[in-house]
Amino acid sequence: MAAEYVDSLMTSFKEEYGEQNPLNIAILTLLNITDEYFTERDLTSEIIKEATERLRKLNILLEDFSE
Repeated sequence: MAAEYVDSLMTSFKEEYGEQNPLNIAILTLLNITDEYFTERDLTSEIIKEATERLRKLNILLEDFSE
């Protein structure tokens, strides 16, 4: 699965930029995958923060309700 994804990105770059040095295509692919990773990591981190805050507020409401 990962190899197929990398191969498809490399093929896309070859089509977009024409025949280039294979090392340049590999570097572009690596940079693209790295950017995707960090973007998703940051998004996931933000979602976790929001969920944690919502759970904290819900916990407070439940504690108030149970008293």
